[in-house]
Amino acid sequence: MSTLTEYNKKRNLQRTPEPKATIKTSDSNQPIFSIQKHSASNLHFDLRLEHDGVLKSWAIPKGLPLTASDKHLAIMVEDHPYDYWNFEGEIPEGSYGAGKVMVWDYGHYRMINSRDKLDSEQKFEEGLKKGHLSVILSGKKLCGEFALVKFKKKEKNEWLIIKKNDECANKPVDDIHSALSSRTIEEIGNGNDFEIEKILAKAPKSKMLQIKPTLAKTAPEPFSNKEWIYEIKWDGYRAISYITDDQKNLISRNQINFNNKFPKIAKELDLFSKNCILDGEIVVINEEGKPVFSELQNSKSINQSRIFYYVFDLLYFDGKLLLSLPLIDRKKILKAVLPKRLSQIRFSDHIVEKGIEFFEIAKQQGLEGIMAKKCMSSYEAGTRTSDWLKIKNIQTQEAIICGYTKSSKQLGIGALILGAYKNNEITYIGHTGSGFNSKFLSELRIRLDKIKSIRSPFKILPKTNDPAVWVKPIIVCQIKFTEWTKDNVLRHPVFMGIREDLNASQVVI
Repeated sequence: MSTLTEYNKKRNLQRTPEPKATIKTSDSNQPIFSIQKHSASNLHFDLRLEHDGVLKSWAIPKGLPLTASDKHLAIMVEDHPYDYWNFEGEIPEGSYGAGKVMVWDYGHYRMINSRDKLDSEQKFEEGLKKGHLSVILSGKKLCGEFALVKFKKKEKNEWLIIKKNDECANKPVDDIHSALSSRTIEEIGNGNDFEIEKILAKAPKSKMLQIKPTLAKTAPEPFSNKEWIYEIKWDGYRAISYITDDQKNLISRNQINFNNKFPKIAKELDLFSKNCILDGEIVVINEEGKPVFSELQNSKSINQSRIFYYVFDLLYFDGKLLLSLPLIDRKKILKAVLPKRLSQIRFSDHIVEKGIEFFEIAKQQGLEGIMAKKCMSSYEAGTRTSDWLKIKNIQTQEAIICGYTKSSKQLGIGALILGAYKNNEITYIGHTGSGFNSKFLSELRIRLDKIKSIRSPFKILPKTNDPAVWVKPIIVCQIKFTEWTKDNVLRHPVFMGIREDLNASQVVI
């Protein structure tokens, strides 16, 4: 029967970030394995194989043999808890095994000729007694058969690990980066991992949930406050990512799956090794490094390398629901756990306190504005909160296309007639005849012709300079403007682009 007594004896779990001594098993169809690179007094690798509620462990000074028939010494050490398989961090000086630990590889294994997990467990037990284990690994880096053979006449804990000659032998592997986080061993630790573990310990355990995004209210002017952080207000599509072992999905506010629309971002979600939920904004960046909203609607026709997912919040991580944690802690965890080799997914950084100065920089750069968020705020899913504020340099408004005025030019469209919901009714907010080109109008005219209506969506008909053609109020667009008039109409509205990520019902003044 497994015991973690020896594991406990060697460690002070109040000082080290290593997992507590808990016996448990995985719920997967096959037992798990983990290989950790351990930069202790001597650099070595630790092979861990799940069995009987613990990880049976061997220290391998030269690492796993990769060449057919190659043999390396493997010293059997104390059993480790199951939760140790994904431990990555720095064991503090003065502790047993002090140094940095990186998850070099992980996956599932089975005993050779085993039928299922139970049969694999039984064969493993028999192999331990005989001093001969033959396992087939299926990991992120390694695959194929390895044999562990115990020395008969030497110390009881000395074994050999041998790579068998199969299709996986002699293949080069990435020896530098973690299979779990993509970090190098030099990038791990410095006390940060222990701090992250302490923060995560405060979050409740939970299954992954569907979460509606927190929405921001509007502040009339910038302000500075040491209890607030300030971020760039990205001009793009809001998207929440759900990442599990089986699925990686990029979902809009309107529950549209963006995986096919933004394939390069969706592919990078595969680099995340732990279940998590991210919140962020999908943005097209031009050659000057500025976001361009209008190009998002033509995402398939532009270079996908110019489309980025700026993530600014972490809502769920590795079995923990983080909504109740302070924002500043959620961002700290997010920055620490983002894989290092991402190119299209970026951390949306912030500054503390200096909101007025930051807004001036945003104005100089021609950005839409900034976001102000309370450092200690929780994540209020599905609500528009005063703990998050948008401070705009450029006034923008989401609008519903309710119709258009007839014209002898521009494919028969003079201006788009715009509306938004107020007190559960669609209200006229203005019209715009600028901001689009003939190619866009041609595509839009096809869409509008399919949804023509004989009735106006407005209770009170607005005055238009030319005859109006009404459509069903279902297409949402983005408008920039100078100000609101006293009659709640947009002054100098300019069309920016279609909002494929929003339902018309979400558009309010």
